[in-house]
Amino acid sequence: MHENTFYIYILTTKRNTALYTGVTNNLFRRISEHKQGLGDSW
Repeated sequence: MHENTFYIYILTTKRNTALYTGVTNNLFRRISEHKQGLGDSW
């Protein structure tokens, strides 16, 4: 990945009752962080 590459992503809850949007330059790391409960909570 190039360091100037950024990703905009949208996550949803299991019941599709809420959406979470974010921006990152490392999508694989950020998804892993979400799964581990790291970073912003929603």
